[in-house]
Amino acid sequence: MVKWNEMSLQETLEYMSKLDSGAPNSQNYFADVAMHDSHRPLQMLAVTKLTDQALLAKVASYHTDYEIYRIALQKISDPALISEVARNAWDIYACLLAVRKMDNPEELLQIARYHTKGEVRREAVKKINQPKHLMQIMQTNSDDTVRAAAVKKLTDPDLLFRIAREETVPEVYREALEILEEQTKIAVVFQENILQPKGKIALRRLKDLAQIYGIEEEILPVLAKGMEKSELVMMVMDVMESSGLAWWAYCWEVTVEALYEISKRRQSWEETKSVESAIQTIYRYREDLRPAIESYAWFAHHRLDDRDEYVILPMRFDYPEKKK
Repeated sequence: MVKWNEMSLQETLEYMSKLDSGAPNSQNYFADVAMHDSHRPLQMLAVTKLTDQALLAKVASYHTDYEIYRIALQKISDPALISEVARNAWDIYACLLAVRKMDNPEELLQIARYHTKGEVRREAVKKINQPKHLMQIMQTNSDDTVRAAAVKKLTDPDLLFRIAREETVPEVYREALEILEEQTKIAVVFQENILQPKGKIALRRLKDLAQIYGIEEEILPVLAKGMEKSELVMMVMDVMESSGLAWWAYCWEVTVEALYEISKRRQSWEETKSVESAIQTIYRYREDLRPAIESYAWFAHHRLDDRDEYVILPMRFDYPEKKK
């Protein structure tokens, strides 16, 4: 065989173009050129002439030129060799390309659980559809972005509900809540975490669903409970406005209770205004409730000395009897 390093570039290109891929030692020759030659045109031609699967896997695993390892990967059909490239390639993009060619769920699971690069693990998760494998990844992976990617592929509402309730990592339970569509399940998460970040995410999810489907009657007591927390009044009001005005009367007593409790202690101006805004909104849209609202006096706000604080003074507030 001609020594290619003693030939000019043009001569070598012509020689390689004519060389039969099945000639003795030709595959090793092409692999050597693809891996080590300093001229990219020769490397590109060599990899296109390669047919030996093991040598193609070697080029795909250890070359750092995207186009060269991409061509090598395109020519590999052996699943075991593709998995080998996914696990061992020097360049992360070679790993990603190899993962995209894989279809064996067990091999993909191994990549998703044990690969050293998070981006490659997430790419493997995208190819996995078996719930048991996704749950294994969610429960055992130390990378929360990979766990969140696994949750994103789940469709079983019971599994998603369990994750939303039990998971402590925001990135993971947020994915579960964003997929859940059963308002009663989301309301449970809200109720159990009413003043926590998870509870507020659940409340925002209820708002999204309310805009599409309206609010289910079963969760009204839970939302009304949220009105007792002055920090949540405006968020709950957003849910109400998203779902229409039909159930505002239901929250009237709880809204008044929230305002009454705030009137008994010093609070921030923003907190007070949020509860007052809730009552004013009900007053604006529910004419049948106006007489009841008008029977309660509004509140005076007074500066305390020269500090930016307010005290809420009930001018006349006859608190309604609670229902038995």
